[in-house]
Amino acid sequence: MEVKPSTLKGMVLTHWLLTILASMFFPGLQVSYMWGNFSAVAISVWVIAQKDSSDAALMYFLGMILTIITDIIILGFTYQVVFLAMKDSSIRFGFSAAVANVVLKGVSCYFIHVTYRKRGGNYKVDLGLFTPNQPADHQVDSSHQVEAQTLSC
Repeated sequence: MEVKPSTLKGMVLTHWLLTILASMFFPGLQVSYMWGNFSAVAISVWVIAQKDSSDAALMYFLGMILTIITDIIILGFTYQVVFLAMKDSSIRFGFSAAVANVVLKGVSCYFIHVTYRKRGGNYKVDLGLFTPNQPADHQVDSSHQVEAQTLSC
């Protein structure tokens, strides 16, 4: 599957618009919500500008994952404001725009992942914690293994 540039541009525009609507109509949102989402939109411009960069796609993907997590936390903490102000339709609209933004981020992550793979990105992450090959000084000589097996029998 190939993601067209117009699809990426549409995703960026949608997330930008939903972030603006949530910020305008839902005063209970934290400033971190706006900073996180607008910085993800800024990274998405990098993805659109550099059409062959897998690094840009990876950064956008990771930024979207992080903003999904932070958005859920922020919306969870501010839900009480929405619950107490149920009669105010502008607050409900802003909250629903923020929730729609989070839901659409999951779909966007799929498209960004496809873009990342198409641009040559791979999953090889080496943190140096696990090494499947033992160093030469830890290898056991096979002649000692044979002697140990014959002695145990």
